[in-house]
Amino acid sequence: MLLIENNKDLRKSAREVLKSKWIPAIYVSIISFIFLNLLSEINLMIPTSSILNTYDTKFLIKINLSILSVISLFVNIFFEYPVLYGVVEFFLNIVRKDLFSYFDIFKGFKHYKKCFLFGIFIKIIGLFWSAIVYFPMILLNYLGFSSAVIFDPGSFSFNANIGASNVVNMVISMILTIALNFLLIIILSRYMFAIYILRDNINSNMTIFECIKISKRLMRGKYLKYIRLQISFLIRTGILIYIISAIITIITHRLQISVGTIAAAIIIMPYFRASFSIFYDESLKEYFLNEK
Repeated sequence: MLLIENNKDLRKSAREVLKSKWIPAIYVSIISFIFLNLLSEINLMIPTSSILNTYDTKFLIKINLSILSVISLFVNIFFEYPVLYGVVEFFLNIVRKDLFSYFDIFKGFKHYKKCFLFGIFIKIIGLFWSAIVYFPMILLNYLGFSSAVIFDPGSFSFNANIGASNVVNMVISMILTIALNFLLIIILSRYMFAIYILRDNINSNMTIFECIKISKRLMRGKYLKYIRLQISFLIRTGILIYIISAIITIITHRLQISVGTIAAAIIIMPYFRASFSIFYDESLKEYFLNEK
């Protein structure tokens, strides 16, 4: 049994941990955002029709956005997990009341090879399970089971001419997609602790496979708790996006949802990371107690 059983107490513990540490936590949040999300956000923030409404200008902007997409992909592949390791390092240090540093965020580069290979392996696992879980839906759409819904993981595209005969297919497709997404979240949640285990055993001979194996053991029976924790932070992020976007819109007289999203993500991230680090530590304690 977890020492902290519900997410409310988990978040409360995170707030206590972050007292007087919000500034370095926000700093880590900004650095990680720059590495992992900034280029893709710039991609979304620049419309192809901006600046001058001429063919040449839009063509050049599209080329620049394509270059940004390539750079974003490059950064994501080569830097995501070394940076994520640094984020884990920082938040585990403050949760465990160990010495922490503003440079913790860069410690993953000290173990770059191991972090990089770990990241590639986790991405392959994610793609593998995504392909397996979504295969039934892709097959049904390919066979023309649902002409009302064009499948796209995470979103729907609806046919404008939906007849009565297609309603049942559409409803079944929606239910199936929701169920498959939920199943995929549960499957991938088994690997959420792996980067934490890697960090705790970075100087040992523990392999990536062993990190993943232990992660699955730690997460066993905690899938719904993890999903509820994620949802609670998604709700808080949504509310914060709305508030920040509204304030910026009032000040600038322009709708600034992208800026609000970035600001909300940077503010919420320390809160979530501290909560998840406590969740990991509690799961680790429970694991060792059960082993005894």
